[in-house]
Amino acid sequence: MNRGRRRRLTPIMMPLLIWVALLLMPILINHVGGIQLTGRWYASIMVALFALIALFYADYCYFVKKYVARKKWRQFIFINLVLSLLLLAGSEIIIVTCISDVDASEASPLSEIIYACGEFILLALTASLSVAVKMTEMTYSAGITIAEMDKLRAQSELQSLKSQINPHFLFNTLNNIYSLIAVDANKSQKAVHSLSHLLRYIIYDCSSEKVLLKDELAFTRGYIDLESLRLDSSISLSVEIPEVSDTLEIAPLILIPFIENAFKHGVSYSEPSSIDIQIKVDGNKLNCRIRNTSHPKMEQEGESGVGVKNTVKRLKLLYGKNYSLKHGEMGDGFFETDLEIML
Repeated sequence: MNRGRRRRLTPIMMPLLIWVALLLMPILINHVGGIQLTGRWYASIMVALFALIALFYADYCYFVKKYVARKKWRQFIFINLVLSLLLLAGSEIIIVTCISDVDASEASPLSEIIYACGEFILLALTASLSVAVKMTEMTYSAGITIAEMDKLRAQSELQSLKSQINPHFLFNTLNNIYSLIAVDANKSQKAVHSLSHLLRYIIYDCSSEKVLLKDELAFTRGYIDLESLRLDSSISLSVEIPEVSDTLEIAPLILIPFIENAFKHGVSYSEPSSIDIQIKVDGNKLNCRIRNTSHPKMEQEGESGVGVKNTVKRLKLLYGKNYSLKHGEMGDGFFETDLEIML
């Protein structure tokens, strides 16, 4: 039996087990307490109990969902009143005509009224129990459905953001290689070779939600090496990336947009330029600090900061409160990014 079918049967089976226990209770009382209960008395109890079971499952399987869930309380109460009267009358007829050995004429009107009121109260309590059980089940199922929909929506949004980052990364890298071709053909060939390795990582390794941190840092080193090919000796580049264990994992391409931004806006061939990249890992805490000179570039409308904006959204979806990010102009001609993630 599959999981979905078991989930549907469990709410029906649990109350049924309770009813079975109630049916067996008189036998237990007779056995433990030494009380002698006649077969006719036990048959009368079963008839009354089956009336309660019939009302419970009529409400549970149909009427609660049809009326209570739609807040049609008047219709639900009316139908339950009619069902209760029919079940009460039917069980009374069966008990008096088929089971009871007591002449109906011997029973006092008061005792009959008291019995009917007690049975009617039990029927009302049974209907209330059915409403409580069914509405709790429906609320729980609705909560699971909403949670699953939220998860699917988040996964879809993450995939969309990642698919936007990849072309953005490729577009900027190809622009850099294009500009490098006119300056140094040998370096441009190396750049194309390095880019092929980076693309292999993006295509084959970044399809999952998490990748090994050591692989992501290796990709980061390769990207920095690729970018550094177009830098001349007047530009200061400082890089510190540690070796890490094989067990730590991180979301793929979560660091690259900030590093890419540093190379894009931190390099000028006519003004002093520097880029300082420091990545540190302490336990399961990763800190990425990037400091670069700020040389804003003219960009087409809609292109500014696409990779960084998408990455910030990914950080919120993937890490929630387990990350902190500070980035912006420092006021001294430098732009600084300080990202901390609990892996």
